[in-house]
Amino acid sequence: MRWLSFLTFSVYFLLFLLLSPAFSAEIDRLLAKVSPSIVTIISKQLPAQDFFCPPVPQGVGSGVVVDAQGLILAPAPLVREAQWIDVILSNGQQCGASIVGIDYFCEVALLKLKCSAKVKPVLFASGFPKVGQKIVLIGRPRFALSVSRGMVSESAVFVSQQGLLVPDMVAAHIDIAPVGQGPIFDLQGRLLGLAVDLPNFHYPGGIYFVPAKRLYWAYKLLKDKQEAAWPWLGLEVITLYPTVAKVLHLPVSQGVMITRVFPGSPAARAGLRSGRKELSIGNFIYRPGDVIVAINGRPVHSARQFFYEIWKQKPGTPVLLTVYRGRTRHQVKIFLRRRIFLHP
Repeated sequence: MRWLSFLTFSVYFLLFLLLSPAFSAEIDRLLAKVSPSIVTIISKQLPAQDFFCPPVPQGVGSGVVVDAQGLILAPAPLVREAQWIDVILSNGQQCGASIVGIDYFCEVALLKLKCSAKVKPVLFASGFPKVGQKIVLIGRPRFALSVSRGMVSESAVFVSQQGLLVPDMVAAHIDIAPVGQGPIFDLQGRLLGLAVDLPNFHYPGGIYFVPAKRLYWAYKLLKDKQEAAWPWLGLEVITLYPTVAKVLHLPVSQGVMITRVFPGSPAARAGLRSGRKELSIGNFIYRPGDVIVAINGRPVHSARQFFYEIWKQKPGTPVLLTVYRGRTRHQVKIFLRRRIFLHP
């Protein structure tokens, strides 16, 4: 048995030796492609203590150029309420920058260079990263490139706060690196996402990042309107499974069940209800309320699909929900409100 274990170890070791140079070559090609688009961002200097001590930057991090007009995506905490912002390009050129807008929902800021500089923007990846996909986090937190490899461990993490769907965060295991926050790429050089520090989102042994699809939405909103406002319904739901529907004696076997309605929200004003009594089914505790089976005439099969349908709408537009309360079917028209912050 010992020789078999030794043989297995030898095979894996040989594969590692064979594949490592190939992967290193991929990283080199990736850096050559995207490194000119990655910049150092400095914000809000602290005053110097005396004549001989230069001022120390309080905020230093990384951003990525996403538009030929000199627009940069960066983590919002890096530049929020900054007295001033400086950007160091890959060629050493230093430019001032201004904030075009901040998406407080994704904690992403869009900056614009105050000087003329030709920097090729990166391309956004389409779709969501897949579990097991190799990723590379690249930054310039200290004026030199810092690279950290990793792998997607959980894609499209679904979380709701204050009745507003938090973007489909992606969880990833990643090597220890000083970059912390910054742009994340696939091996083809497409922007997969941006690692940010969202409150209450800490992934042990790894990071969460906002995927490119959400980043692109935020970028377009901030570029066009200098504000990212998202449609808000103000409720939390869970997917209704046939087993749960059978236990609750519901007339439908698919849809989403309302578990919480936030006071003052559009859902509350429309009269939608969550359950008042807790019910234990297996290892889960439910607070069964109204069941939504369709939105604007389209059947609803899961909580994720339901929130996707909400996100397609614009703030201020009406949505028509088909709702069951007990065995009674209702049509409920609700005007979506706008939300800019996670918390009211």
